[in-house]
Amino acid sequence: RNTTPVQTAHPTQTSPSQTSPRQTSPSQTSPGSQAERRGPDFIIIGAEKCGTSSLYHYLRRHPAMLPPIEKEIDFFDVEYDRGLDWYLAHFPPMPQQPGWVTGETSPNYLYSDLAPERVHRHFPQTKLIVILRNPVDRTVSRFNMMVRNGTEKRSFEVAIAEELSQIQPEIDRDGEALRPSVLNWHRHIGNSLYYYHLKRWLDYFPESNSWS
Repeated sequence: RNTTPVQTAHPTQTSPSQTSPRQTSPSQTSPGSQAERRGPDFIIIGAEKCGTSSLYHYLRRHPAMLPPIEKEIDFFDVEYDRGLDWYLAHFPPMPQQPGWVTGETSPNYLYSDLAPERVHRHFPQTKLIVILRNPVDRTVSRFNMMVRNGTEKRSFEVAIAEELSQIQPEIDRDGEALRPSVLNWHRHIGNSLYYYHLKRWLDYFPESNSWS
């Protein structure tokens, strides 16, 4: 699709200041004030090692984009117990004039069992952005990253052979009913099997809610 993730706009109001979520609560901005905190207009949900950081930085350059204080908030998978106010406090106050947008990128959301329902519960109208790459290239890129940070000691051939030996029987047996936990235990290959992860999100969000 050629849909542009943000509307072209040229707001004249200066960008609001960004404050720490531990210093400012969303409730401190009253509904009648010039600017209010609100949820994300879009979320880049993945995929890992597919260019999400580059895409996010391109979006930050848009004149209508007001970014959060952190690129990856990981609220809907890791930090959910902190509460919605904690999440909203990461976003800047938004001017009342139309045309401004805000959003975040947390590429591990794509792989979360819980994130799709949580995002839909709080922000059912938010737009989802998914960026993918050749799954083999993504697998190699992730493996190399894990080698660099010292968490992967196996050779590439051994790592892939071991993961395939665990995942393939599960796919042969369960097909579309493959348990996400199987993929999450074998993430070199599992994170590249986009179909199984996207299927969970499409159970909650129609394609009209997504930009890909």
